[in-house]
Amino acid sequence: MSKVYLHLTEACNMACRYCYMQQLKSRGTRKMSRETAFRAVDYMAQDKEWNVEAIIFFGGEPMLEQGMIEAVTGYINKEYPGRFHLSMITNGTLLTQSFVDFAKENCIGIVLSYDGMYGPRNRVSEDGKELLVINKDWIEENGFSALSVIDTTNVRYLHDNAKHLRDVGFKRIQHVTNYDGEWSMELLEILREEWEKITKDYINWKKAGDEISLARLEIMIRLYTRRFILDDMPEFRPLMGISVTGGIYPYPGAVGNEALLLGNVYTGFDAETMNQLKALPKVSACTGCDIIDICPSAKGNILLDNLQPHSHRISCESYKIMVDCAEEVLEQLLANEVVDKEQIS
Repeated sequence: MSKVYLHLTEACNMACRYCYMQQLKSRGTRKMSRETAFRAVDYMAQDKEWNVEAIIFFGGEPMLEQGMIEAVTGYINKEYPGRFHLSMITNGTLLTQSFVDFAKENCIGIVLSYDGMYGPRNRVSEDGKELLVINKDWIEENGFSALSVIDTTNVRYLHDNAKHLRDVGFKRIQHVTNYDGEWSMELLEILREEWEKITKDYINWKKAGDEISLARLEIMIRLYTRRFILDDMPEFRPLMGISVTGGIYPYPGAVGNEALLLGNVYTGFDAETMNQLKALPKVSACTGCDIIDICPSAKGNILLDNLQPHSHRISCESYKIMVDCAEEVLEQLLANEVVDKEQIS
């Protein structure tokens, strides 16, 4: 599924230490105009090659632009009913029950950015305080998902935090890795050990009939069973970001980096830029790799390797870890007939 992150604002009421927006000099209070937001929706709906199926309201903090979320949702319902899956990633501190009810009525999935209670507090306000109060009943009643960021400062607590997220009521947990920072071989080995512990828990939870969903692991399981063919994948990862001014970037973390600007929603992809990117040399590290046919970022890594070689190395190692974990899940659950191939293909 191709997804687009619609950056409604650059502003945020928090100052998370690992946030890429913190690192951009352009961060400010700019917000997306209604004209640009509607144009972005039109472009995504009409561009057959892009084939976008999901729109994610993003920021900054999207709840600072609640009115824009409601306006864009209304526009989509009127002009393109049923065309897109809608969701929002929020720090949760500005959520109200009235907006949660609006989201339910309009089938907008709400994802809370929350890493857990163990390790350093990276999700903090400007004065260093953690603002989100976790309420298990509220999470369970409203079906919120969790987005947990893994970085060099909290990787040692990955397993403990995953258990904590499950214990406080999240049924779906998405893990994303921050590839920036000083990732050493020692930390990558810790990342592997932590994921191996999570995988063992996941297997036991599933054997016990738990409905928990670990998105990163399950995506890799599906890729592994389907054996995606690299040549059939898009030129770059189907995970675009659109800036407040309508700029199109290859992934959300690239927004604001002019070296990675691919075009804009008013004129489309810039042909010269796209041709230059397509002409980049292929990633030598991917040649002959055992998982190249199922690596979801193999082609996107061409971009990473040329412009952000450190990030490419970490991304590569992370996917290798996830493939090994996916193999373990399949071996255990299929062998014990907990799931069958139809459920995961």
